[in-house]
Amino acid sequence: MSAVEIPREIREKKLIALREKHARRRRKNIGLDRERLRADFKAFCKEAWEVCEPGRPLKWNWHLDVICDHLQLCAAGKLRRLIITVPPRSMKSYLVNVFYPVWVWLNEPHHQFNNYSNNAKLAIRDSRRSRILILSQWFQERWGDEITLSRDQAEKANFQNSA
Repeated sequence: MSAVEIPREIREKKLIALREKHARRRRKNIGLDRERLRADFKAFCKEAWEVCEPGRPLKWNWHLDVICDHLQLCAAGKLRRLIITVPPRSMKSYLVNVFYPVWVWLNEPHHQFNNYSNNAKLAIRDSRRSRILILSQWFQERWGDEITLSRDQAEKANFQNSA
């Protein structure tokens, strides 16, 4: 049996059409993803973790659900005061100081945050992680048209968005 060779021009046109189809599907999925993550802080945290800690598995537990639910209530204005007491290494810094400010900016880009810690190095570390998250390809594909960092104020310890 002999194989029929498809002319190069036709192969290239089919390849271009296939790439365009995949690009349209990807844009549609990113659009759906964008709105889902904007509305659900827990889902945002789970996906943002992959960006901030690639290759490190996320061990999600019930206490993270509780913290996320309470932070989402704070963002909605339904909870005005919140104290979180959990042992060290319980992801509190990531949730409260890294993911939460970035997530709130998706709905309220004019909102301002101050990041405090008993150790300046920890505050800078968390600010840097937020900045890395915002500058990541994952974030920019979804919200890069909405949230960008101001060029004149984009230090690792002191940055603001362009809203």
